Amino acid sequence: MTQTATKQQPETAPHQAVGGVSFPEMPFEDSREWQAEQVRLLWRHRRFFFRIGAVGLIVSTLVAFSIPKSYTSTTQLMPPDSQSPSGWP
Repeated sequence: MTQTATKQQPETAPHQAVGGVSFPEMPFEDSREWQAEQVRLLWRHRRFFFRIGAVGLIVSTLVAFSIPKSYTSTTQLMPPDSQSPSGWP
């Protein structure tokens, strides 16, 4: 007598649509591996992201200082009201 067993495949839920893009459901282990790979990818390109941030900071600072001032302010002092008591704030 021989027994043959079939390995049950996990049921995959229908695709979830996020912002018009559909993503298949992943088992928890695959999800963790995918997240770890994404973190490794960001870590490998950290110098690139730092350079882009530094260049953006420099360019935005130069643009902010190169825009001419387009405002004027005026101040007009008013004499004190003669009907109010002198010690009243």
